[in-house]
Amino acid sequence: MFVYTESDLPFLLDVVITKMLPQRSAAQKPIPANFIFLAARYAHYYQNPETLNTLFDTAITQIDNVIKSHPDDMTIHAFWISNTLLLLHYLKKDPGLISVSVDFQVRLSECLQESYYSLLRDAERRMSRVLDSSMLENETIQGLDELTFGDEWRLFRSRPRHAPKSPDSPRGRPVSPRRRAEPSPRNITSLLSSTQFILETFDIHCVIIAQCQTQLFYWLGAELFNRILSKKRFQSRSKAMQIRLNVSALEDWLRMNVKAPAEGGVPLDSGGHVRKTATEIGRECLGPLIQLLQWLQVLSSLGDEEDTFRRTVKALDLLTPAQLLSAATNYRAEVGEHTLSKKFKELLRQLEAEHEEARRKARARASLPAASRATSSPPGTPTKPATPRSATPQPNKSPGAEDDELPPNTVLRPSSTLLPFAMPTTTELIAAYGSGIGGIHREKYIPTLPPEFMEKLDSVTSKGPSGVPLGGVGRTWVEEGNDDSERAIADRIAVQGGARWGQ
Repeated sequence: MFVYTESDLPFLLDVVITKMLPQRSAAQKPIPANFIFLAARYAHYYQNPETLNTLFDTAITQIDNVIKSHPDDMTIHAFWISNTLLLLHYLKKDPGLISVSVDFQVRLSECLQESYYSLLRDAERRMSRVLDSSMLENETIQGLDELTFGDEWRLFRSRPRHAPKSPDSPRGRPVSPRRRAEPSPRNITSLLSSTQFILETFDIHCVIIAQCQTQLFYWLGAELFNRILSKKRFQSRSKAMQIRLNVSALEDWLRMNVKAPAEGGVPLDSGGHVRKTATEIGRECLGPLIQLLQWLQVLSSLGDEEDTFRRTVKALDLLTPAQLLSAATNYRAEVGEHTLSKKFKELLRQLEAEHEEARRKARARASLPAASRATSSPPGTPTKPATPRSATPQPNKSPGAEDDELPPNTVLRPSSTLLPFAMPTTTELIAAYGSGIGGIHREKYIPTLPPEFMEKLDSVTSKGPSGVPLGGVGRTWVEEGNDDSERAIADRIAVQGGARWGQ
């Protein structure tokens, strides 16, 4: 426990939260979580509920202020994601605090989620600055700059030719620093690696890291998709070939950095589902982008066979007819290259109308009252309420909702959409931070405060009429000259506090 006086609480939390800088050392990283937990044990077991609520309210307010005052500091957000998650683990493990800190745990989870989204926004901003030059304009295939398009006017001008930007130096020599500084997919993968390095440095749970990877790749896939469809100069066969080559660098990064689903003995995520592999993340997040690039590469060579056209459109199941038609309409054909015939464009318009009609019927079914849908279901069909395994509430779905879930009838994808966020379960936290299921491992985190931090507090809080009693797990300091009753309380805290944590 950490023994403190209520008058000194604002100053102590200011040192531990507001002025605390992110530290990488194993002893310094969890100081805020350890301090708040040890102080909460003292307030709960030897003070009153008002003291505990004051501690919780003041701590959550200061944590929230720190998170909101550093929107562009990824290190700050990773530091507080780590500490808030560890503090939740401590509170759920303590038999006395778990029930009296429910409201605080909810608010703490909200702060964690806010910090998580701020970290994502910061990573997206960094990648957005170099996304065009690194993924859409970078060319490594030789000869593409010599192609002539039908919509270009080149009578009295010539296009400057540049040497091809190969990711590897010729003759097998190392890549020069100047070449590394040039825009290439390496700029994006380096930012992804930096983000993951920060998350792993602060020992953030693998469930949150996996969700962060999925969210960033969803944003990358949607943003690249939208930028291609929004600019005609990217909608050509040669550009699609080059961009597809650049996207393969993202797929390579996924294969090298996404951990195996069963890592750490936790094969399931918070929703009770197997964690996604690199292939699954690539299919869900980059699938529409890859299919768009495939469509741009083949639409000029489909010929006049309607069966071939229909099979191709059916294979591109992640694209809507509106997206296919938009790419075909704005397609930049090279000199001598055929564009999509008017017959097939008209067929795409018919498919788009059928798609919109299906969506309209789906919305009509979804708007029916629940009683009407229940009476319209086939007789004898048993109904069973869904019980999601995740601790977070899941949206209710009406019968047949899976059949009604159709791709949105729009050309652009919603790149700002936030995927559902799930906290690690208690079992996952015990497996990662505690002694494991059954207590077979050594505790990874034990709530203690390092001696150098205690000395720092002692040196800056020694002034004042009452002094500041400082304590830790298994020991408690009290001011010189206190009576025997106060010393007895301190000894009892020291002995019982350590025993209670060990239960």
